[in-house]
Amino acid sequence: PASVSFVRRFKPPSPLLDGALERGRARLIFRDGRRHVAQYDGEPYDAIILSLPKPVTAQINRYYTAEFFRAAARILSDGGVLAFSVESAPNISTSELREFIACLKRTLGSAFENVVVTPGDFNTFVAVKGTGRPTLDPDVLLERLDARKITTRIFEATIHGDLNAFNIELFHEILAESKSTRLNTDLHPISYSHGLVVWTAKERTPRSGVLQRLIDAPIRWLTGFAAWSPVARGGIG
Repeated sequence: PASVSFVRRFKPPSPLLDGALERGRARLIFRDGRRHVAQYDGEPYDAIILSLPKPVTAQINRYYTAEFFRAAARILSDGGVLAFSVESAPNISTSELREFIACLKRTLGSAFENVVVTPGDFNTFVAVKGTGRPTLDPDVLLERLDARKITTRIFEATIHGDLNAFNIELFHEILAESKSTRLNTDLHPISYSHGLVVWTAKERTPRSGVLQRLIDAPIRWLTGFAAWSPVARGGIG
């Protein structure tokens, strides 16, 4: 609630924002989002848009797991959409980033039949409940914006470059090279680990290789390591 009060007081003048919260179309719910989705029993939502950072902390990762995606699908109407974006890079420049994006796509696909991901500096994930399939055709998207009288400055100027057929084909060819089949779950937050690997690789630290080997290791190895460690054996007082 305090952040909303802050925005109301200090936001810059904007025809888009002025009165947006007073028009009656927005209903603010100050509650943990995961709990709200799990306990919601009202009318189905047409769209759920996650506006969150990358899942590189345990707190944020709760919104990128198979369990959360299934809970979100439950409260969507037929044809309803779940969407989110994560910072990325054009054409996925590293194998670490590829595995991170592929893991999110695979996990989202465990709860929704139809999932598309856009290439670019940000990868936008769009999942549709039911048989409907989202389109990445820039001309169709621009027609829909025009029909709804929605005007944007950046989207219209960049959409043909971001969503040209070559970029999309190359992007999905790179994603297809992922060898892992693991899902990001509450009890095995693999995308949290992948995110750390991406960060350490970007910083060019030797820790990224160690983290990647830990991710790839069978869980029984890690359990055995924990049992062998001095802490587990009472060797450290």
